Amino acid sequence: MTSQAISQAIDAHNAARTAAPGGDRPALTWSADLAAHAQEWVNHLAEIDKLQHADDIDEGENIFASSASVVTFTDAVNAWVSERANYNGEKIGETPAGVAVGHYTQVVWPDTTQVGMAMAKGATYTYIVGRYSPQGNWEGETAWRAASS
Repeated sequence: MTSQAISQAIDAHNAARTAAPGGDRPALTWSADLAAHAQEWVNHLAEIDKLQHADDIDEGENIFASSASVVTFTDAVNAWVSERANYNGEKIGETPAGVAVGHYTQVVWPDTTQVGMAMAKGATYTYIVGRYSPQGNWEGETAWRAASS
């Protein structure tokens, strides 16, 4: 991925983090290690041509698929951030059933400091995976709080 695509993805993440209620969050920085982990998983998704989360990882993860002819990291981030409309600061595990918020809350999770993303094209879709460290979405906590010191 180009440095411009990476920069735009980081900017989109950090804009959402700045706009999130609950206190200051550190700006995310790019992690080549997280991007490499994301590339491994997104290659698998493209191979099976199916969208699914990885099991047993110690990183946060967001996934995205699109059938558009041109897809960018920023498209994925914008889709994840669009879940903001469904989130009112509830603790993880307490949002209404069937309401998607987990992608958004991972993007703005206050303790997360790094992101890496990767993309691969399958037979039907282009897949994007974002990996985050430290991971977020801890049961019983809210994404709208100040970062831990």
